[in-house]
Amino acid sequence: RKPAFLTGYSLGQACHIVQLAIAHHSLLGYFNGAIVPYKNSTSMRKSRCAVEQRPCGNDNSVVDAQEPTWKIADWETAQKCLKEIMADARPDHSGVKQV
Repeated sequence: RKPAFLTGYSLGQACHIVQLAIAHHSLLGYFNGAIVPYKNSTSMRKSRCAVEQRPCGNDNSVVDAQEPTWKIADWETAQKCLKEIMADARPDHSGVKQV
């Protein structure tokens, strides 16, 4: 493809223009490894989820706020669960992991 609006620019200049459109102006973004209009990008979807304080799904789809995919824990609960996981993973005296 040869976009007419990039005619006359070097490859480096074209890459710089695209990078500016992605990083600084939010005109373009990425979705599944392709450059797409920002409104269809993963970044836009994540930003929308953040503004709405909602989780995003693993496939970058917006998750219904009424049905969160993960339970939300406070720091005390998270610390307790992490200690349990680490204790369960600790090897016994023989060096073999206990199951």
